[in-house]
Amino acid sequence: MNTTYICATNYHILITLLKIDFKSKVNLFVPNSSEFDVITTNLKKEKIFNRIVRLDFFIYNSKNRNTIRKETDRLLLELNDVENIYIYNDHIPISWVLHKKKIPYHVIEDGYNFFSYEYKDFRDDIFSKRVKLSDYKNLIKHMFILRRTKGPGFSKYCQSIEVNDMSVVPKDERYHKFKEVPRKELFENVSEQRKQLILRVFGVEELSGVQDKSILILTQPLSIDGLLNGDDKQYGFYKRICDKYLYKGYEVYLKPHPRDTITYEEMNGVKLIAQTVPMELIEMVSDVKFERIITHSSTAINFLTCGEEKEVFYDFNTREYNEKLLEKYNINKDDL
Repeated sequence: MNTTYICATNYHILITLLKIDFKSKVNLFVPNSSEFDVITTNLKKEKIFNRIVRLDFFIYNSKNRNTIRKETDRLLLELNDVENIYIYNDHIPISWVLHKKKIPYHVIEDGYNFFSYEYKDFRDDIFSKRVKLSDYKNLIKHMFILRRTKGPGFSKYCQSIEVNDMSVVPKDERYHKFKEVPRKELFENVSEQRKQLILRVFGVEELSGVQDKSILILTQPLSIDGLLNGDDKQYGFYKRICDKYLYKGYEVYLKPHPRDTITYEEMNGVKLIAQTVPMELIEMVSDVKFERIITHSSTAINFLTCGEEKEVFYDFNTREYNEKLLEKYNINKDDL
């Protein structure tokens, strides 16, 4: 059986390694950016995949952003002959190309309970007071270059949607596509041999010596995703939390998100955890317990067990901040 997985993040690669049959003929598409060089080399050493393709996930030409790269177009055309295609995000440009070329594919949920949140894009704001210049640009691309699907899983070429929990998915026209594969079971049922292979691929090191009086902060690319207005705001958001606990004598650990482009090395007293390694793997090999885990809005926090308490600032469903947390950390919502 000819199968291809299209992975945009290290977390996608992790879930793929937990799922695939190593005896089957499986191909892997990963970004051609430099942060994937080491893991790609490690995957090739382990000889897990039949073929690994480095793909530019920014599909538009650098000189003319109104056209699609010929190389990207050629590589995706190869997928016409693939029996099973799995992708973790089908609301990104590469999946729109699959839709345009009428190539069937399957979606695996990105993160945890992603489909429990209401999806919004430029079409929700185009006729509102919230409309931005970028919304008009996206509308033009949608109309004349590459049509976007209604949202995750809505394409008629999306054959199925694998989710962590069926009880939280919307009962809309996609409902018949959903199937439940709990992430917790994927991690709990992994064999020791597969576990060791995954640890080698990611170069996971045990986290040790964590004090009882400690906190863990999970960052996100808030500026990139439009959740905060600029890199300075994002840096300031996390620094304020770090400074509060450092002043109280806590040991502060910060785990940058794989897509986070902010540099946190200048935060004195803060201990950084490897950015390229999913936190689930660090937890797998480490016997640690933080007093508190803090995040802006990461869904991963709900499935980590290495924290006594958990704090989440922003709710994607209500699109509102937790006012008590903003007050606790002396953060003005208007400054975010």
